[in-house]
Amino acid sequence: MPGNVEEAIFFLRDGEFEKAKTIFSLLLDGAPQEETWKAGYYISSFWDNKLDHLLSLSEGKERGKALLNYLDLFETEIVSRNFPRDTILQTALQCVLEEAIHHLRISFRMEGWNGLDLSSLKGLSICHLRLGEFSQALEILEPISKSSLQSSEYGYLIAECYLGTGLNDDGKNLYLHSFLDDPLRFNRQCNFWRDLQLICQEIDSTQMDAESKSFAIPVLGLRRGIFRNQKPKKKQDLDHWMDQMIRLNHFQNTQTAKFQKKTAWRTQAFALSILENFSERDYPNEINRTKRFLIESNSILNGELPQ
Repeated sequence: MPGNVEEAIFFLRDGEFEKAKTIFSLLLDGAPQEETWKAGYYISSFWDNKLDHLLSLSEGKERGKALLNYLDLFETEIVSRNFPRDTILQTALQCVLEEAIHHLRISFRMEGWNGLDLSSLKGLSICHLRLGEFSQALEILEPISKSSLQSSEYGYLIAECYLGTGLNDDGKNLYLHSFLDDPLRFNRQCNFWRDLQLICQEIDSTQMDAESKSFAIPVLGLRRGIFRNQKPKKKQDLDHWMDQMIRLNHFQNTQTAKFQKKTAWRTQAFALSILENFSERDYPNEINRTKRFLIESNSILNGELPQ
């Protein structure tokens, strides 16, 4: 049979999507039910169909932004079709991510920070991050995070950069604060920290609904101790976490079952953070109250998480 999967992967890596599509089509002729060849054919077809439009756009910002938009659409399709994140997919993604970086960097070099809108700058940083280029991602993320109201969204990305560049305590500490701020902004496609990936896999093995899983991630992470770090915690952290926990506990006792469970997850996250970072010797009243709230929220969750 002319062509094989190694050749197809070579063409994907080189951006020769039409040639890759031809090989996957031939492979499908020989094994029509093979899911790997179906995925390969779809992936190569998707990008082959976008090439004419992309090549009609100006190099730099215009083509880079179009690539970011197509990447979002592509990822949505990959998830909906449940394709495996195997070598075929990763090779195609590497090619497209590198091309997006190339064009966005052209604009960045020529026009500076004013050359790209905030969404494109974030997209550029995520492309670097997904390729493991943590220093380059951090170069972009730190300045734009200071001017954004979505601090937790950038916090997750910067935390990954810190961990990727060996600043483990900074990364773990920022991850914890980001989860406490807003667990729904956590982007699993940009999670490369192995300890957290394992937590996510463990939660995926449960029967929890999708939204509950988002709130359960920091709770299981705290139970497993993955956020533990040597960064000093301030009294203002304790005061803020206590205020949040007390407020959540109040709502927890007045809500319907659906929202009560969501609030219980949040209560657990703040309670476990307090118990991990502050001692009963120094703050006996706060710790005793936290333990009581932890017991109450546990009774609502009824052992949903693995021990």
